[in-house]
Amino acid sequence: MTLLAKYISPENESSTFKGIPISLRYSDEVRNLMMTRKFSVKYRGTSKHCGKDSYIRPQSYCHSKQADTFAIYPYSNY
Repeated sequence: MTLLAKYISPENESSTFKGIPISLRYSDEVRNLMMTRKFSVKYRGTSKHCGKDSYIRPQSYCHSKQADTFAIYPYSNY
């Protein structure tokens, strides 16, 4: 896990990795990790304000197309 090594979450957080740039979402390393089916992805980002095409969202939700970063969480039943 050389690519994800610098995005490891602190021990006091429930995520395994956080702050990963969205450009790495479909990298081979992330794909292989997600194919184990033991992890889930949560997208993170800010609301985008660009005129009439503004993207205003609830604080707890971010669509993958508007995300800036993402975090990887382990499934609780593993």
